[in-house]
Amino acid sequence: MLRQAIGDISLLLKSDILRRDKLEKDLFRTKEMLEETSAVAQVGGWEANMKTGKLFWSQSTREIHKIKSNFQPTFENALGFYEGENEKRIKSLFDRAVQQGISFDEELQLLRNDGITIWVRVKGIPEFKDEICNRVYGIIQDIDTVKKMLLEITRKEAMMQSFATDVPIPLAMFDKVFNYVAVSSKWKEEFDVHDVNLIGKNLFSTSPDIPGERTEIYRNALLGQTYNHGDFKLKVKGKEEIQHYDLKVGPWYLTNDDVGGIIISIQNITNAVKINDELKNAKEAADLASKAKSEFLANMSHEIRTPLNGVIGFSDLLLRTPLNETQKQYLNYINESGENLLGIINDILDFSKIESGKMELSIEKSNIYDMLSQVINVILYQSHKKNIELLLNVEPELPKMLSFDEARLKQILINLLGNSVKFTEQGEIELKVEKLDIDDNMITLRFSVRDTGIGILLRNRNIFLMLLPKKTVLLAKDMEARGSG
Repeated sequence: MLRQAIGDISLLLKSDILRRDKLEKDLFRTKEMLEETSAVAQVGGWEANMKTGKLFWSQSTREIHKIKSNFQPTFENALGFYEGENEKRIKSLFDRAVQQGISFDEELQLLRNDGITIWVRVKGIPEFKDEICNRVYGIIQDIDTVKKMLLEITRKEAMMQSFATDVPIPLAMFDKVFNYVAVSSKWKEEFDVHDVNLIGKNLFSTSPDIPGERTEIYRNALLGQTYNHGDFKLKVKGKEEIQHYDLKVGPWYLTNDDVGGIIISIQNITNAVKINDELKNAKEAADLASKAKSEFLANMSHEIRTPLNGVIGFSDLLLRTPLNETQKQYLNYINESGENLLGIINDILDFSKIESGKMELSIEKSNIYDMLSQVINVILYQSHKKNIELLLNVEPELPKMLSFDEARLKQILINLLGNSVKFTEQGEIELKVEKLDIDDNMITLRFSVRDTGIGILLRNRNIFLMLLPKKTVLLAKDMEARGSG
């Protein structure tokens, strides 16, 4: 019996030893895992025993402080890892915990043993017995990366707020759910919301009457689409007239592909639209006045030409009757003056037709040589009177019959030659006709007039196509010209 009892006791002791060994291994493994987890989370534990005055740091806490394995933490050297205001703050929090039993959770800057300053979170919990603090325990966590990232975000938000506030146009930024993130002072001024704090408020709450079409524009901006409208009309509260805006709506990004919200920027162009409308109305009125003037000139030209043709016709008939020299001279004056006046009226009629857009060319088959002879005959008398040689230089073998507006071409050439006669005192005037190009259906001719007159100053050649003035102070009265033709 005794031997059996001893055997049972031996088995029990062996079983207890095995169980205790397993528990110790599990505890060691758990402690190991806890240390590894703490290291990964960059969280360390600490304990301040108020009875013994000793301070304990876990391995992760030691790694956060970057201290050597033989370093023994104390209340004094632990405070040495904090400088300035941070040292005062941690000492104040610890003393308050010991004296008043108030826990603390604070973010502070810690100077590591390697000389690098980092952000840490320090949390402490006091433990009391019989109203006496026995110990204070807690954690310390390395939050440097997260804290610096948050500080950078805060700094950028402050810059964005400052930029948005001071930007010289009405501008507002919204997040993904259309809450105000930033708003410029010009936006508040435009919509008269100076006394309203818009930050954090929803766009559709502050402006409940936004139509569905505009809501769709805002939602598309969250998808990355940009909307531009150069004349967006909007009824603004407090303003009688419809306002006109240059509107831009687009996304803003947190990262390259992550849309953070939308930006709405506007520019009030109501005054510019009014000015443009006034200019448009003024232009239309000027066009109507110009049209009326052209029609008046055309009508008057026709009205004047009818009696003038009678004067010219009857004076020409009288010239064919027996007359003495004085009568013949007077009738020549009348006939020439009538012809000159008729030419001026024809020019006025042509200009009025050009201005009114009614100028049409009458293209008919005509003899180019006969037309040139008629032009020369018109100018011949004036050139002989000034003793100026008049030359006609036509390229050989030009086709005789061509399709062109004989009257208009003759008018242009007579004007050019007439001006040459007026501005040439001696020498010669040449009308030159040369072929530039020819094919089965078309021929291109160049008509040029050359004279030995006073010419055009080099600095004035760029404006040669502008109409010549009726008079110039540098020329005598007999140097007046009707235009460049």
